[in-house]
Amino acid sequence: MCYFKAKGKTKGANYLNKEVFSEFNSQRLVYNHIKYTEMDHFVIGPQVHDVFEILYLKQGDLTYQVEGKTYHINKNGLIITRPDAIHIIHINNPKVYERHDFLFENRVVFESILKKLPEEMNVINLNEYPQVIEIFTKMDYYCSHFEGDELKKILADLVEEIMYNLVIVSNRFSGSQSNGNYSANPVIAAAIEYIDNNLSSNFGIDDLCQELFVSKSYLHQLFTRHLQISPQKYVNSKRLLMAQKEIRAFAKPTEVFAKCGFLDYSSFYRAYKKFFGYPPSEEHNRKIFRVIDF
Repeated sequence: MCYFKAKGKTKGANYLNKEVFSEFNSQRLVYNHIKYTEMDHFVIGPQVHDVFEILYLKQGDLTYQVEGKTYHINKNGLIITRPDAIHIIHINNPKVYERHDFLFENRVVFESILKKLPEEMNVINLNEYPQVIEIFTKMDYYCSHFEGDELKKILADLVEEIMYNLVIVSNRFSGSQSNGNYSANPVIAAAIEYIDNNLSSNFGIDDLCQELFVSKSYLHQLFTRHLQISPQKYVNSKRLLMAQKEIRAFAKPTEVFAKCGFLDYSSFYRAYKKFFGYPPSEEHNRKIFRVIDF
């Protein structure tokens, strides 16, 4: 049974061959090792999900964009995507794309481990860390011999071992250790920083442009180029994701909307239901990972 739900669809996803080496689905953890060959160029996202994701690129060439930053990833690159981070993956090599992919709730591993990972640590080159690659090679073996709760326990232990190793790596991490090229548009970076710091206030795009000394048309052009969504949609998404966290922490929806920058509850309710696919009152009834494709 799969607990992995997505709205929307992957754009341009056409391939002639798909080989699944191993996979596992549960409420708290989803894992698969898949190889695609002879694809058309395609794009995954922009999307956001409410869980951690670790993607290990075993073969291929891709571009990873997250919150305005762009990375070029080659073989043995590892991508760390945090909950609520809007991200996009461009598959650059149509011949082969093989990856191990883990999605897991924060509580699968110790919270203290996650807190030790630097926020800027989005991509790491594993060529210098074969011990992490070795952990991924164990997964196919265990998936072929175990199932159910036993396999869930093994995979949870393995993903925790990966996270411990990433904490060790992080002590020596710098931007130069990222696999491939890294770039960020300064206006987008400043816009995201302003948005993150002001989600509780009811600022508009005009206020954002005034703060950045740019025109609305230029800001819209930058957001659609780097994030493939408009500035307003980005702001609304971040506000709704913030509201979701508050509701999960047992705040009342009728008290959350103002704290998350909405003027009234009715507009908040409509936006929440449209974005997540259910009203805020049903947040605690959700039993699946949520992936939102914009």
